Parts: sequence; structure tokens; C-alpha cells
Amino acid sequence: MDQYKLYKRHVLGKGHHADVYKGSDLLTGQDLAIKVIYKTVTRRLGFVKEDPTQQAKNRRLLNEAWFIDYLKDAPGICKMLRVVETATKFYFVMELAHSDLNSYSNGTNMREEEIRHILKPIFECLKHAHSHNVTHRDIKPENILLRIRKEWLQNNDIATLSLNSKPKTKVNGKQKPTTPQDLSNDIPHIFSSNDGSSIPSSMLVNGSPSMDIEKTSDSTDSSTLYNQNRRFDAFLADWGLAVEHDCNSGRKPVGTPLYAAPEVVRKMKRIRRREWINYRACDIWSLGVTMFVIATGNYPYHIHDAIEAQSPPNWAALEASGMSQEYITLTQQLMNLTAELRPSAAEACNDPWLQG
Repeated sequence: MDQYKLYKRHVLGKGHHADVYKGSDLLTGQDLAIKVIYKTVTRRLGFVKEDPTQQAKNRRLLNEAWFIDYLKDAPGICKMLRVVETATKFYFVMELAHSDLNSYSNGTNMREEEIRHILKPIFECLKHAHSHNVTHRDIKPENILLRIRKEWLQNNDIATLSLNSKPKTKVNGKQKPTTPQDLSNDIPHIFSSNDGSSIPSSMLVNGSPSMDIEKTSDSTDSSTLYNQNRRFDAFLADWGLAVEHDCNSGRKPVGTPLYAAPEVVRKMKRIRRREWINYRACDIWSLGVTMFVIATGNYPYHIHDAIEAQSPPNWAALEASGMSQEYITLTQQLMNLTAELRPSAAEACNDPWLQG
């Protein structure tokens, strides 16, 4: 870690097994996110030791780093720059993001072109991951990170970024939905990433919401609007729950319940314990819920009843959102109640809305 400086007073996020700090590269001056993951060890008489069980558990903490490195050539992957191991900790040195999609979309109507620009690399990333037999298993707006493009910052006033951390709370005059984390006391089986954190605050500036970024206005001229719609690079983050897709990967229900597919929720609620889960199809569902939430400011279900009853989502809210018919159609296809009828990531990438 001699090459990096970790700012302990600048905490970006905290979890059960990990804390995340802002850092910098002392050679290049680049700002970074440094995720500190704490091993399970035995301390005795000044010695630190791992028994075989602890060693196996600690190896699993490297899951996220392994998958990010494995998928490093995919579009929409936030790069892992270095992994450092000590007797008691792992350090993940990663690129720093400016915000996440949940924070950025909170309390405003995003333009459809901007949503397309942000989500297209996420679909491409998922296509690449699935083609390499990897499933993410926890896709949601909080796990889609946004970094402002350097060329946009160079050509625009930095004052358009306000470090006001107070989140907006209403969308179209309605209260922004309760975040999945707030429901943890009501839902018996919530699974999060291996570091104990269910959101990717690991790579955000000033936590989440990290920045209150000025949205585009209707009065903006077309050339400026075009640039503003494309001012972000988007990344799919938090691969701590990712697995290789095989006969064993579908046995355990994981993910954030409000973004989880019906088949995952059924298993979380112990309704169909023997049901095997196709997490490729579940990733697709979660992207559909993400599109629904961005468009409407509401979740498509109340977790305790509608999904279990296999009733359709609240499509009326989506149709009233002002989004195009192509947007609505793609969302409906992604959220098909029958997993086998959902498009694959490759098929979704060829959808007319994403190609528009």
C-alpha cells in the first residue's frame, strides 16, 4: 500500500465486514476508492492466525475482485486497480465514481435519452458477463455507478456540481419509494454483498447520495442537451454476490427483495424451497425493475403480496410516466412473470429502444 494514501477521515461507506475510504495514488495523484475488507482471524498472545474454516471464508471475500478482473474487458465494468492482502485485511483499490443511478434519479424526471445512454453499457456488461457464464444477482440503481466524463468537465462549469448531500424525496409529486434497506426488519431473508453492504457505496464520493448533480432542463438547446444526456460513463458495480452459472448457483436465494424476480422471492419466503433459480433470467428481471423505478419513482410491487401471488406489476403507473411505448414494451418484456419468456441479455441489447 506504499503507493496509495488512504484518508481515514473521508469514509465513503461502511458495511459489516468492510469500510470504504477515499484514497489517492501518490505517483499519479489520481483519486481512488479503497475498500478495506476485514478478515475473520483468531488473535492470541500477539499472533494472528487463520484456521482452515476461516481461510475458506476469507477466500470468499475475494469473490468480487475475482469477477471484476475476470470481466475486466467488458463495457460497464468499474476497474479494480489492485488487491493488497495483509494478515488481517484485504484492500481493494478501485476507480472512484461521482454518483449512482439511485441518487442521481431521486426526485426528478430523467430524460429518456439520458436513461438510454446510462443503461446501454449496463445491458452490454450483462451480455458479456452472461456469455462468460457469470451472473450478477443484485442489479439495482444503487449498483449502477456514474462517473462524469472528463471531456464534459473540461467543457462545462464545475459549478454545475453541487455537493449538497440532502436527497430529494419526491418524484412527480409523489414520495420517492422506501429504499430496500429500510425494509430489512420486515423481510426475513435479505441477502447483501459479502462485505455486508447492500449498496455500492464503496466507490461513491461522499457516500450515497454522493452528489446532487444538476439535471437538464426543458429550455436547454439541442446541442447542449445532447452533450448533457451523454455526460456520464455508467458501470455495473458490487459483484460480491456474483457466481458462475451452473447447477449449484440456483439453489440459494440472494439479492435485494424489491428488485428480485418472483422465483427468488418465493424461495426467500420458503414457498418453493426446491425450485431451481435461473439467475440469468433474474438479472434481466432486476434490470426491468430498475427501468420501472427510474420511470415512475415507485416500485412495481408491495413485496409481501403481489409477487407471491404472481399478479402483474402496476403497468398503469409505467404507462402514465410519459415514457415512450418502446421503453414500456422493453420493461414489460424484461419483467415477464415467466422466467423462460424473458429476453436474454443479448436479445435485450438488440431491442429497438436501446438501439434508438
